Amino acid sequence: MKIQITYTHAGVAGIVTTLPADFIRWERHTKQKFSDLWQGDDMRIGLEDLAVLTWAALVRAGTNVPFEIWLDSLDSIDDFSDGDTNPTQPEASKDSDSSLL
Repeated sequence: MKIQITYTHAGVAGIVTTLPADFIRWERHTKQKFSDLWQGDDMRIGLEDLAVLTWAALVRAGTNVPFEIWLDSLDSIDDFSDGDTNPTQPEASKDSDSSLL
């Protein structure tokens, strides 16, 4: 699962893309399971979840600041989007003829 998160930290804008390692770090930090983020087909993610995931991605990239200290300089989480695509479920073509199915 990949999530792209746009944020501003200490006045500097950035974008991170999460990897599985970041979700594992999130699980360890929050003491929750990855599956807790989902209710049916809907992702239920809070601001603290996004902050921890952003920090985790930055730690993977080399940041060595503890979360609580890093959090004090977090100005905003501006946006996030699901970066995954599922090639096993292609969208129907506009030109497809459903009568052939």
